[in-house]
Amino acid sequence: MIGARYGMSPFQVWREFSLRQIVIIGTLTARARWRERAFQLALHGGDAGKEPKWNFGFDADTRQRDMDELQAYIARKKAGGNGKQQ
Repeated sequence: MIGARYGMSPFQVWREFSLRQIVIIGTLTARARWRERAFQLALHGGDAGKEPKWNFGFDADTRQRDMDELQAYIARKKAGGNGKQQ
């Protein structure tokens, strides 16, 4: 999808973008396609239902856990440790 959008080969895509960027761009593309299909369906009297949740490769629970781990690491560093868990 990304290569077609930007006129790049798949190899160029992997060289130019990080995996996180590819996930985000792919999600944006999928969301745009879903919305276009839902719009076309609505024009013809159909109902596509509720829009899916687009999490862009992460969710709130994972983000909170990552932040908690970061805070624990910072606390260990301030306490004089090397930051690694024992």
